[in-house]
Amino acid sequence: VIGMSAFAIMTHNGDTLASCDYAFSYMATHVLGPAIGLMFMICGMSATMSSGGSDAISGVTILLTDVYPSVTGRRIAEKDYAKYSRIALLVALAIAFVITIFVTDVIAYIQKVVGAFLPGVGVTMLMGRLWKRATWQGALATIFTGTAFGLAIVAVPPFADWVKSAFGGPAIPATVLSLAANVIVSLLTPRDLSSEDDRVKAVFAFRGGALV
Repeated sequence: VIGMSAFAIMTHNGDTLASCDYAFSYMATHVLGPAIGLMFMICGMSATMSSGGSDAISGVTILLTDVYPSVTGRRIAEKDYAKYSRIALLVALAIAFVITIFVTDVIAYIQKVVGAFLPGVGVTMLMGRLWKRATWQGALATIFTGTAFGLAIVAVPPFADWVKSAFGGPAIPATVLSLAANVIVSLLTPRDLSSEDDRVKAVFAFRGGALV
């Protein structure tokens, strides 16, 4: 809404922005009054920092409770959580920093990073919920396929340009490839015949939690 409002007002006034990243500050400094503009900027900065903090917490939680036990086969001792949390936070921030190197503005981030990486995760969740034949091997194949496609988009500019010219962005081909990987690998691997309750209990047992 802010971006569309800024575009409409700038078009009416004959102004242009050097980057779409400045739409928020343009509305605060050129459209709203000083008091409201200041409150507008404070709210925007607070929302940005809050989102960044919650994303960092989510990344650390996933690394410690899902990735680390899956790779090592053991859980982190409670007394070591603080140390491993700091390490995981540094890893998550380093990955985020590396990703931002390949983008120039918010729109490029949405097109390259979000559009390339998230379809694999989205397909995994949808197929796991809606298709009873889906297997955990298929879910891993989906995530790996989506991640590999996203890395190719970020690291290989000619490939990214071809995808953009052919499909308008990476979201459609990433979704199709992830879906195909899920279906093929799931059909080639044994079906899980356990009940949904047993699967939930297995997840909680793996994470060391208690099922209420």
